[in-house]
Amino acid sequence: MSFLLQQIQQLGMVVIVMICATAGTVGILKIIKKIIPGNAFPQDPISKKLNEKDKK
Repeated sequence: MSFLLQQIQQLGMVVIVMICATAGTVGILKIIKKIIPGNAFPQDPISKKLNEKDKK
């Protein structure tokens, strides 16, 4: 039973690390966007499509 609990604990830690990594990456990208003026920051295809839909 302790093996199962250890596996569940490790899975929880993996989820926490993934959430922190995603949040950190998004935060760093937002900071970079604030530093770089205008539209010089390259956009990924998903962002471009979302911005096009917003403009319509």
